[in-house]
Amino acid sequence: MKAKVLLIALMALMMISCGGGESENAVPRRYAYPRPALYPQTYVSAGGAPSLSLNAGAEIVADSLLNNGSRWVTVDYPHYNGSIYITFLATTPAEFHREFENRMERIGLNAGAGSMESVTVASEGGGFRGELFSTRGESVSPVQFLAYNKDLTLLTYGTFNFRQGVDVTRTDSLAPVINAVRNDMIHLLKHLDDK
Repeated sequence: MKAKVLLIALMALMMISCGGGESENAVPRRYAYPRPALYPQTYVSAGGAPSLSLNAGAEIVADSLLNNGSRWVTVDYPHYNGSIYITFLATTPAEFHREFENRMERIGLNAGAGSMESVTVASEGGGFRGELFSTRGESVSPVQFLAYNKDLTLLTYGTFNFRQGVDVTRTDSLAPVINAVRNDMIHLLKHLDDK
């Protein structure tokens, strides 16, 4: 008899915890938001110096070589409503630390108030080492990286930015896109090669 009463009380508690209108409790919602289709993790070499290995669904929409040996590349992700902006900054070992600190400051400003996680990534050929930064929470630039070659003569900075109009407050809906871009950036860093 005690077991039946205990079972009925337990069932009543479970029913109470699952109901209750539009509260902030973590229960299934009445409305769902569509998730964007993700690009397959298929990569192609985009060439150039340094060479880039990019997601096959992404498109290079700008690639400029500057007089000082620096390079700017814009990689567009049409389905994600965003782009990766990559800067290859030619530097000298003497100037390297100043430029590195400048870019680290920029990464912090782009992250805003969100907390950042970082992961260290080395290129497979051993020529580059870098850090990938992911911002949890609302951010127009949720994924960024900073890498450099072993000679300290090339500093590579990249940031993924959502286009204007993307509601970055919907972090749960954007999380799959952010994770996919993060994986693409890790792949890019692992395959950076200045030969």
